[in-house]
Amino acid sequence: MHKKHPFISSALLASTLLLLGGIHPVLAEGGAAMDFAAACAKEINNTSQNAGTRSALNKQYNAMRSSCSEYRNCKRSCRKEKQACKGDAKADKNQCISACKKISNNKERKACKQACRSDKKAVKADCKQSKRSCKEQCRSSLLTASCKSARKSFWGEVAKTTEKTLRSCMKEYPKQ
Repeated sequence: MHKKHPFISSALLASTLLLLGGIHPVLAEGGAAMDFAAACAKEINNTSQNAGTRSALNKQYNAMRSSCSEYRNCKRSCRKEKQACKGDAKADKNQCISACKKISNNKERKACKQACRSDKKAVKADCKQSKRSCKEQCRSSLLTASCKSARKSFWGEVAKTTEKTLRSCMKEYPKQ
């Protein structure tokens, strides 16, 4: 039995609602139109879960996962580095504030604590920038042609499934 990918369902639902909004401006009005949009989205979700469609989607999804595994692992390590960096920044701030507490002059103590917080903000910004450049490095060195191709195939399959069901669903929309 194929594993149901909630990721696929949510991707289909999101693209459905975008398509619905783009095709039928009436849907923006709400009410019955929104009920119809929800019914269409549900139908697309059901289509994505039928055996044939799910098999095709799973095949593309798994191909994408294996082709892009190095790239995904690289991005994951960037996220972990950022978390570690933020953790270090917090520990440094706490240590800094502890040192400030030893200052007896109230005005100087407040200024010291403020400086600790400012340092933490600067370090957090550095962490964010570091993650951004890390991800950019992953993209430039590990986002291979086969990974790009596999991603394109998967999202193409998602779009094809969505569009096909959407067209039949739209035919049922009551003419205004």
